[in-house]
Amino acid sequence: MEFREFDKSVHRYELDHSKPRRKLTCPQCGRDGCFTPYVDVTTGQIVGEQFGVCDHKNKCGYFKYPTGNELGSNDLFTDSNKVLRRYRPPVNPDIANCIPVNKMFETLNPFETSDLQDYLSNIFGSYHTNRAFNLYKVGMMRFGDWGKCCVFWQLDKNWVVRTGKIMDYGPDGKRVKVPMDHVCWVHILDGQDYLLRQCLFGEFLINFYPNDAPVYIVESEKTAVICNIVYPSRLFMACGGIHMLKREMIETLGRRRIVLYPDKGDAFNEWRKKVDKDMRGMNIEISDFLESKPNIDEGMDIADYFIIKQIYNNGKGS
Repeated sequence: MEFREFDKSVHRYELDHSKPRRKLTCPQCGRDGCFTPYVDVTTGQIVGEQFGVCDHKNKCGYFKYPTGNELGSNDLFTDSNKVLRRYRPPVNPDIANCIPVNKMFETLNPFETSDLQDYLSNIFGSYHTNRAFNLYKVGMMRFGDWGKCCVFWQLDKNWVVRTGKIMDYGPDGKRVKVPMDHVCWVHILDGQDYLLRQCLFGEFLINFYPNDAPVYIVESEKTAVICNIVYPSRLFMACGGIHMLKREMIETLGRRRIVLYPDKGDAFNEWRKKVDKDMRGMNIEISDFLESKPNIDEGMDIADYFIIKQIYNNGKGS
């Protein structure tokens, strides 16, 4: 797999390759149906009948590219989000886009913490919470009229930034879902034709652990961070959701022992079926730890268990 940084700025004018292809009369040799015009990729309209190339390269050789002087105030480059779908490059399964690493570091300001980080600091303490957020490279971004959002960066073991998940949390530490689900992706802010290949959240951390260290995989990024607060010596990762556990993500971990911690209820059964069907031969086991906890409701995860336990211990000690 080859990763290339996404270029948001693209050429606004290109030779028409839409189907059926439009052929005009060449302005130099006068032949009909042999002239391919330049089009505006944001509108699909022909720029001008004088801009294009003649098919008869040897006998005619006419070629004229639109320039800034001839097009007045029109820019020669445009935002990739404005490009019509039929003019976007075809998807190559062996090529994916990545985000410049400096974009990730711009969100890692130790003096600006997210609402979720503040919430967890009140429960587990600032030292342990800040350490875990720094370890996992969890950023903070002010996104529109949302709060101080978390950015969960997907940084792979080769230090390639695949994308970042922007999530807004309320003062209760839960995701904001009203009036809409406050979740967005960094790559969507850059361009609609971004070629995304996701990886496990926290995958890059395997570079700091021995090959025989087990990897514990949970659903949500928030849960992985909280588990590291509680068990800092263990390697926790997150797949991003109940339906996001995929064999290709697990294969990047090599022959390591994998322990899955699904949310309580349906997720346990779904992950067990997925492992039996798609991940045979891999060193994977599924923990039923939450299934035996009566104070944990359906749909809750191991982070909820740790939060409830810590809040109880905090109250007990006061």
